[in-house]
Amino acid sequence: MQHAYPVVMLGLSTGIILFATLVALGGVYMIPRSRMAKIKDGKTYARQFAKTLAVVAAAPLPSAAVAMTGSIDKTIFPVLAVLLVSFAVCIYIGTRIMRKAM
Repeated sequence: MQHAYPVVMLGLSTGIILFATLVALGGVYMIPRSRMAKIKDGKTYARQFAKTLAVVAAAPLPSAAVAMTGSIDKTIFPVLAVLLVSFAVCIYIGTRIMRKAM
């Protein structure tokens, strides 16, 4: 039970990366229409969206690495801090990637 958090974060990241791969290979039909902006080139948009998903999927991994360093009781605040910072950084990078797609 000690390593449940890192395993869950790894599973979450793996699932998002698999979806990003499907979007990159399959194209825009994998993206819900309500979430899609007005685009000119669907293939390029799908690739950029997949890159953004892959970047966001990497966000929980540093947090999982910090959680592996010790007992979850002792590392809960550093784990949450790393998770929030990594999500903020990944969302910033993702928005920069998506700006290129439009």
